[in-house]
Amino acid sequence: MEIIILALGLIALAVFLFIRHQKQYRLIKDMRSLGLSTVQEVLQTWEEMQLSIGPRSYRHFIELRGNPNTDSPIIGEFSKRPCVYCHSEIRREYEELVTNRDSQGRMRQHWERREEVISDNTNRLNFSLSDNTGAVDISVQGAHFFPIKVLDRFEQGDSQHKIPVSGISIGNRGTRTLGFRYLEEIIPINQPIYVLGEANDRDGTLQVSLPENQDSEAKRFIISAKSEEALTQELESSNKSMLIGAIIAFVIALTIIVFFISQANTQVDF
Repeated sequence: MEIIILALGLIALAVFLFIRHQKQYRLIKDMRSLGLSTVQEVLQTWEEMQLSIGPRSYRHFIELRGNPNTDSPIIGEFSKRPCVYCHSEIRREYEELVTNRDSQGRMRQHWERREEVISDNTNRLNFSLSDNTGAVDISVQGAHFFPIKVLDRFEQGDSQHKIPVSGISIGNRGTRTLGFRYLEEIIPINQPIYVLGEANDRDGTLQVSLPENQDSEAKRFIISAKSEEALTQELESSNKSMLIGAIIAFVIALTIIVFFISQANTQVDF
């Protein structure tokens, strides 16, 4: 029975990966087919819609490229750089004394290297995106961020004492701290970013935000410090990996089922 459960689990995994692959494929297709708009073009279309149809009627899926600006930026926790999005982590890297029984039944001890996240913070805020034609507000609620890494630093720690980090005591018997890794990713202000989302006036003013009525996950809201081309290549690579993973999971599940059926038939013959 366990082998059938394993096969069904692999089939479920294959279906999940294939669905994700299809949704991401549609997203990539949208990114490839959409043309880059200027802020002036968006403003002009919005004004025309207001005159012809009325307020709160504008909905348009767009791509923009410009510089994020705000009067009160987030300050990076470690880098101290001004930004509109910041994700920071502190990871403790340590060794733990593990006891195992060897093939001859004797108890053996050895140190295994491990890590744990002891601090994980994410901050984001709404901002104004400007290009050389104008500026438009970006409401970041529901956005999928693609930041740039600005810090990946390892600092050696004291393995003999308890070391408090952000009020947490992390010394334990049977472990020895090797050090701490500090990580930070941001979307900095005043540097070009790529935005894919819905320009709309459903709150009374023009903004770019998460689509209100999403017909599929392809209509995602993306804010990226990476260029459109670099982001598309990254998504295509992960999409290829998902498809390969789905095929492998399905083939393994099919092999298990065929083997199980053949074994069952052999027992019936006897």
